Amino acid sequence: MSPKKAQHRQKSEEQQLDFRTRPLEILVGASRTAFYIHESLICGSSEFFKNAMNRDWKESQERSVPLPDDDVEIFDLYSKWLYTGTITYVADEASIKEAIAEQDLKDFKSPSKLDEIEDKVSAIYVQLAKAIVMGEKLQDVKFKDAITDTITDCISNFTLPSMPGFHFNPGYEFVNIIYAGTMESAPIRRLLVEIWVNQASKTWLLPSSTASEKLPNDFYYDLSAGLLEGRVVLFKDETAFRKRKQTCCWHSHGAEAPCSKRQKET
Repeated sequence: MSPKKAQHRQKSEEQQLDFRTRPLEILVGASRTAFYIHESLICGSSEFFKNAMNRDWKESQERSVPLPDDDVEIFDLYSKWLYTGTITYVADEASIKEAIAEQDLKDFKSPSKLDEIEDKVSAIYVQLAKAIVMGEKLQDVKFKDAITDTITDCISNFTLPSMPGFHFNPGYEFVNIIYAGTMESAPIRRLLVEIWVNQASKTWLLPSSTASEKLPNDFYYDLSAGLLEGRVVLFKDETAFRKRKQTCCWHSHGAEAPCSKRQKET
């Protein structure tokens, strides 16, 4: 499979590399896989690492930070984003798009092919959900926003030509990962609610008996609140969805902070 890359931002002055400082050693996962990242770069982006190195902690003295509960693959995605400003995930996007082009959902010519497409797209979304959760833990707002932009790009890109308005959306596992690993106020939860309010049918609420497809109670509450509040239609009109993407409504940076992606686009 080939890596998919999406450009999202340029580094601010505070995140520029300082080659006069020693890299930090970061030991990830049960395997204690070592990553070596410049302190100025990671501390300029992550409040978690900034606090760890600014205090009289063991990690600050030894310049080694253990992350035993984290996923090596996801931290690798994070470290590459720090240095390149791109979100890189492993996915054979070309084969996914080719399969989508061949699939005609109206006639159900190949349900197995549709399942294959959904499995591939789901794997991408699961990886991105785990990245959002890592960004939450590391308190890296710009990384979370870059991942959110990648998720909305996937929603836009993975569609069925024969079904205008149809999207391969994040599934049950994505919802569970997000609700288990983010705070109640997380904007990514708002995005999920908007997807379901505007796109879901009652069959979405009838998952199989497997544990991974049981939705959390907090999500049902948010979904009910979203339905009662009423939301704008996003996906029946692709132009409306794209306009919505250009705002910062699903970002974490807050109203007062500049959006690095928007700054780059201008």
